[in-house]
Amino acid sequence: MIDETDEEAARDDVARILDSLARADAGAVDSSSWSRRSLTAARPCLAAHARRDYRRRLSFALVAALVPLPIIAVYDRAVLGWLYGIADAVLPTPLATLAVGGYAATTSLLLALTYAAIPVLVDRTQPWGVAR
Repeated sequence: MIDETDEEAARDDVARILDSLARADAGAVDSSSWSRRSLTAARPCLAAHARRDYRRRLSFALVAALVPLPIIAVYDRAVLGWLYGIADAVLPTPLATLAVGGYAATTSLLLALTYAAIPVLVDRTQPWGVAR
């Protein structure tokens, strides 16, 4: 799903940078300084590509995680209604509300922590951490 125009533009940028560095040498080739200058010149282009790739991966992970959210919400609503019906039959109404409300709060907190962990887990899969 990589956009071909972005890929071509990145290749053109790197080729232009390397061409300008080769012309600056004017025949005298010092490989270590040429390598350092090449890396220094290409670093912003590579960092921009890494940031774009990171954002793409993060957005795909968030979309994949949000797809089952409506099913989870409907299921949780059904379970909470069922639990409240059982607790209301056995316990006084305020106590049943407190018990089911505590369960709902705990479930909501765990779900929120799960979704908050997605960017951290995606960042850990980055090979060099260049997205920062």
